[in-house]
Amino acid sequence: MGCVRKTRLLLVAFVLFGIQCAFAGSAAIAEHYLGADVGFSQSTDATLSTGFYYGEACAFKYNIEATAYDSQIHAFADSQVYETGRVEFGIYLITQGDLRTIFETPDGDPTPDLTDPDTQAENYARHVKWFYGHYGYIPAAVSYQGGGASPSQTGQLFHYALGGRTSNSANHVITNDPGNWSADTASGITKYRDLSIRFDDDPSSEYVNATKDEVMSKLMGVLDSAISSNGWCFDFSHWHTNPKRANSSKLYDFYKEVRAKINSKTERIVTVGVGTHLQQAWYRSIASASLSDNGSSLNLAVTYTVPSWMQESWTFDGFTSQPTDCFIIPASIKVDTTGTSLE
Repeated sequence: MGCVRKTRLLLVAFVLFGIQCAFAGSAAIAEHYLGADVGFSQSTDATLSTGFYYGEACAFKYNIEATAYDSQIHAFADSQVYETGRVEFGIYLITQGDLRTIFETPDGDPTPDLTDPDTQAENYARHVKWFYGHYGYIPAAVSYQGGGASPSQTGQLFHYALGGRTSNSANHVITNDPGNWSADTASGITKYRDLSIRFDDDPSSEYVNATKDEVMSKLMGVLDSAISSNGWCFDFSHWHTNPKRANSSKLYDFYKEVRAKINSKTERIVTVGVGTHLQQAWYRSIASASLSDNGSSLNLAVTYTVPSWMQESWTFDGFTSQPTDCFIIPASIKVDTTGTSLE
């Protein structure tokens, strides 16, 4: 990684250290963003007008930063939605029928074949280039289409993002699948808890016959599990179609219960986007912090050991990027001055 990028990562790591609280006489990369004890994310996989503004309003009401995965297929979310800051955006990677639109395939030509590694790479590159042009940054998180799309369709996500999800349904739980990318899987460093459960969203939901109380009980149980283990509750639902297509429960009700539970706990729970949580998780993996005292001031040092795959650049149609570009937030660092000259 070039000197400029390494310096940028170091500088942003310093930004927040003065407001962190933590270990006695020491410094360490925080487990969660802003030094929280627990993380909570809630996401959807499209930006459609059927409920997107409703979802944004619910997020404002209960102070929850939601996540939306977007692509050039949907592209409903305009700059007004992005600029409000209540929704963090990631990429919705198309791996099925809409590929012809992504690749601008002429009528009569065959549909792009994602079992071909070169076509896979171009699919990612087209999505990332579009996203950067639409939102102005490289996203850390991906949701890929297909309800369990095969590795032959998804390829090596880590060349383009820090983590992602797809849906695999079993016993009313939609698990986020962070595997099949490389040996450096996000799951080993993020402390997922039950990964995800699907909030009741539309007539195709597994919860179509469930009561509102059953849905909420299951969801709150997943959140309780994350709180008890200082983990990350990562929820997914089609909130872009709620409440228009909801059955027994509404996003508003869900957020209301989530906020009530958060407010009742002594643990500090941060509710930010999936990409933000992933960035902090990877900071824990690639960075370390230390504190030294010269008698009148403290020096905070942050050291990065960046894996080779994070430094691999790719280029498509004049656009160049690499995984380190996904880091756009400061690393949160816990610092305790107990026993130092600045105690």
